[in-house]
Amino acid sequence: MEKRVASIAALLLFLVAGLFAAAVAGDDADGAIRLPSDTTASGPEEMARIVRGTTTTEGENGEKRPWKCCDKSVTGPTTEGKVVWYCMDKVKKCTCNSCYELVASQSYYCLDGYSGISPGPSCTTHA
Repeated sequence: MEKRVASIAALLLFLVAGLFAAAVAGDDADGAIRLPSDTTASGPEEMARIVRGTTTTEGENGEKRPWKCCDKSVTGPTTEGKVVWYCMDKVKKCTCNSCYELVASQSYYCLDGYSGISPGPSCTTHA
């Protein structure tokens, strides 16, 4: 009976360690083909500006977007109904006010949020 409990505990430990390692490792390329229509624009005009890369760098209350472009944008917790964007791109140099350093890969994540209609243009060009 003790061997069975020890075996189950070891398997659960390895499962949790594997899930944690997979979450920490992440992946730089998700293998998906990104299309210009794969955005959260508010309408055809905003979509056209995003595709052309001419979105404004000013968001709510005149704040500037902390990044020039972003491929992996996510929305964060909203306050007072305003969407807050975060860019999860790994970069070699931190240009934001607050960054999280990934020591193993010597790169950074920007921790600055941005309240605006869209996160801005994509960094990669679409063929």
